[in-house]
Amino acid sequence: MTTAIDYDHVPYDSVAMAQTHPSRLGGIAHLCGLKSAPAGSARVLELGCAEGGNIIPMAAGLPDAEFVGIDFSASQIDTGLRLIEKLGLTNCTLTCADIATVKIETEFDYIIAHGVYSWVAEDVRNRLLQICVDCLRPQGVAYISFNTLPGWRLRQVTREFMLFHGRHTVEATDRLSIARAGIDWLANGASGASTGYQQMLKAAANQTATYENSYLFHEYLEGVNHPQYFAEFVERVNKVGLEYLSEAKLRGSLASQLSGVDLPENLSRTELEQYYDFLVGRQFRRSILHRGRDRIDPERFDLNEMSFSAISDLAVDDELSGGARIRFSEGQITVVPGVTCSLLRLFASHWPEPALPTISCRHWREWPFFTENAWNISSQADPSARRGGGQQQQAHCR
Repeated sequence: MTTAIDYDHVPYDSVAMAQTHPSRLGGIAHLCGLKSAPAGSARVLELGCAEGGNIIPMAAGLPDAEFVGIDFSASQIDTGLRLIEKLGLTNCTLTCADIATVKIETEFDYIIAHGVYSWVAEDVRNRLLQICVDCLRPQGVAYISFNTLPGWRLRQVTREFMLFHGRHTVEATDRLSIARAGIDWLANGASGASTGYQQMLKAAANQTATYENSYLFHEYLEGVNHPQYFAEFVERVNKVGLEYLSEAKLRGSLASQLSGVDLPENLSRTELEQYYDFLVGRQFRRSILHRGRDRIDPERFDLNEMSFSAISDLAVDDELSGGARIRFSEGQITVVPGVTCSLLRLFASHWPEPALPTISCRHWREWPFFTENAWNISSQADPSARRGGGQQQQAHCR
């Protein structure tokens, strides 16, 4: 089992994650019918904050909001506290504590647990969910990331091989070097790739070899890594009084992409999402939860309470006959000149600040930019990444 000492020897990379920002979480919650708290004055808790690399930038950018981070690695907390002092921040505190035993007596508008749920023992997972139940304010939301099946099945093979290969090694740094040697052996051994299994194994081993030490150690060599099916996760959170709301990346929530696929009738949303995970082999989810007792009212949505932004390298090609070609970093789409094209121009001109379009729309889904195809324009980052990454479109609640 991984201990705080392991985190001291192999620190967990602590970086800013745009998908956990309260403006994004609040924007998505607002789209789904919750009256989320404005990010600028919110109270935010991060469980498993490491050095505070995620919430310290948030605190610097939102001086009137309050941020609290908890992690059980004393050395990483000390590093974060020194940075907070250097920056002169008064709205961010970090505490060294165990999630399983920490006492939290205040409520929060947003709770973040990225890279924690799948990597801790069952009692800690239960406690994490209970903290969300007890400490979320009305209309508040929690972000929990976790490894998912069936996509993580083959990665489990490489993880279990590395654990077996280094079974006689104790020191964290030695385990890393032995694991890397083992992965090289695995990739070379499968180089013939005479079967489908060997082809998949070789691909998985080659991908694993590219990971940085921090990610490799804490993803593959920790004592606990508990991937699970989405349906199992939803059943578990429902039992404690939480409800699934959305994914932090909206494209990841579009089980409607199953349109055209013959499925049993009258499936629940959870069942549709689970079918989609089977179809695409999803490995990782960034799920947003809310209190089951909070009322969701999709009819209350008002675009005039929102602001939006888009990626900085967006370009519009007006020379395309009959439409416009909008280029992104990893692809492009074509749209007919009109509101969608104009709005994307507006967003690009304001990057990285959000634009504030004044739009009246009875139902937000009538706005062309929010159609399923529009959300498909973004390309997903590595779904397995526990830390880091950005997004190409953001919805913010003012």
